[in-house]
Amino acid sequence: MIRVFCDDAGLTHSKFRPAYASLGAQRALRILGIFARLCLHGGKSGYIRLIPRVWHHLQRNLAEPELAPLAKICAHLLPEPTPDALARIGAQCGHFP
Repeated sequence: MIRVFCDDAGLTHSKFRPAYASLGAQRALRILGIFARLCLHGGKSGYIRLIPRVWHHLQRNLAEPELAPLAKICAHLLPEPTPDALARIGAQCGHFP
């Protein structure tokens, strides 16, 4: 689909790829924030199990060389969703107004 879109839009894959990854990273970050809010403030712990999948999408997008500065920030600020980290989030579920 990407190749077809690039061909139809007259774009090269090398020009389109960083923009596509940037939008994907933004979307994944937004979703991770919503999942955290729904758990911590809304008491909806079911969203915790979805975090690793979205994290994987974020990491795939951040692997683009053009997103290296954002990848560095994310690596510094966002903990990897290990089972221990997810358990810590779950333990705080619904404890914030």
